[in-house]
Amino acid sequence: MTGGFAVGIWGPPRGTSDIDLVIMLKEKERKFVTGFLNEHFNLVQSHDEDMVFGDIHIWRHVLGIENENTIFPLDMILGNNEYLKKVVERKIEINYKNVKIPVIAIEDLIILKYISHRDIDKFDIENIINSGNPIDWLYLEKTILQLNLEWDYIEAIKNKG
Repeated sequence: MTGGFAVGIWGPPRGTSDIDLVIMLKEKERKFVTGFLNEHFNLVQSHDEDMVFGDIHIWRHVLGIENENTIFPLDMILGNNEYLKKVVERKIEINYKNVKIPVIAIEDLIILKYISHRDIDKFDIENIINSGNPIDWLYLEKTILQLNLEWDYIEAIKNKG
């Protein structure tokens, strides 16, 4: 799990209406995923084209829950590069009612928010960094530089807090 729900785990909670997952998925498995979602949810829409942020591809679905008038986006961040494979490997697991829920590591959440870099993501980055949770600054800086992102942006937030 990543996105707004993960922000609420690593920083102050905030409202979100979608579910974001980082998944390892081969192109040929997309049809299976669409069928599974259609079978277990009311699949309102499955986007054919990915949303692209740099090297990050997001496959969006809009789902409804049977007998409820609620729909929500399910965004699947496709683990199609070495960095995203590492994100999946670095996940942590949180126990909730005897169920292990995989959650993105705090450093990788900051990085994915930085790549997206929308206004809400910038706000989330500041809140996560200022949350007081331990951050592996060495890993964060090294990975940001490997991804050809500007470390100065994160360092300014770190030093401001």
